[in-house]
Amino acid sequence: MRKLIMWNMVTIDGFFEGPKAGDIAWHDYVWGEELKRFSTETLKSAGMLLFGRVTYQVMASYWPTATGEVANFMNSIPKVVFSTTLHKQNGATPAW
Repeated sequence: MRKLIMWNMVTIDGFFEGPKAGDIAWHDYVWGEELKRFSTETLKSAGMLLFGRVTYQVMASYWPTATGEVANFMNSIPKVVFSTTLHKQNGATPAW
């Protein structure tokens, strides 16, 4: 049986995103070497990623053009999207 790891970046007051839907620019304020190391180690132990529709669409708009070790993992790992409204990739790159 596979292990399920839930990992979210959440502000201290409980928000996942900024004022607009999909706005995760605040991640830039917390991203550093420690979080990069944690992300890389966590991704190396994963066999796939699970997303809801909105998170998937935000990630699919960012990661295909990103570079670096974390981007390599994000772009190559299999993904599953749980959604009742997303029926196709809507223009996302094949890796996504």
